[in-house]
Order: sequence, then C-alpha cells, then structure tokens
Amino acid sequence: MKKHTLNTPRLYLRGFMPQDAGDLLAYLACPRSNCFLDEKLSSLEAAKQSIAQRSQDPLQLALVLKEEQTVIGHVFARKESPDTYSVGWYLNARYEGKGYAFEVACAYLSFLFFAQ
Repeated sequence: MKKHTLNTPRLYLRGFMPQDAGDLLAYLACPRSNCFLDEKLSSLEAAKQSIAQRSQDPLQLALVLKEEQTVIGHVFARKESPDTYSVGWYLNARYEGKGYAFEVACAYLSFLFFAQ
C-alpha cells in the first residue's frame, strides 16, 4: 500500500518523518487517553524508534498543523478483517477543543472508505 497525504482546511495528514520525534514525544509522554492502545513514550530515543516503525505503516498518519508545521497528533487504522478497520487518533492536549479531531476523522474515514 502506498503512502498518502491528505489535506483538511487546517491540517496535513501525512506519514511520519524523523523530525517529528519531538512533537510525538510532546503528546505521548503523558497520553490523556490510552484505554485501547498504550502508546506512552518516555524518551526522545523511544520517540525516534516509534517514528521509524510508524513511517512503515501507510495507515499511521501524522496530523500537521498547517500554520505552525507542528505535529499535533496522529490517526491510525488497524485492519481487523477483510472489511473491518479499527480507527483511532491521539491529539496533543494543547490543541483540544478546536475541532481538529472532527476535521481529521471526516478526512480519514473518507479516505478509508473511498480511496482503498
């Protein structure tokens, strides 16, 4: 499966890159919700290793705020069966309450349903 870049009015959704490690650590050092997946990171080195793994998965996309060029979260999907995906996302707490999760969910679900 090829890598994708999606656009919303305020965000780019793209594959992870090595320079994203600091931003990833910023919100996964203390994830606000980890009831389904424990993605807690404890160091920049762990974040770099996580980036290396995530960059190989075309369904793991970084959420990049266009104005700041900052990774503010990520979205992911895991294929459960031939026609079922589990979808989730993490968002840096500093960016909550601004509608980014809704914006991302609409774009990502549209991508999963119509671009596959």
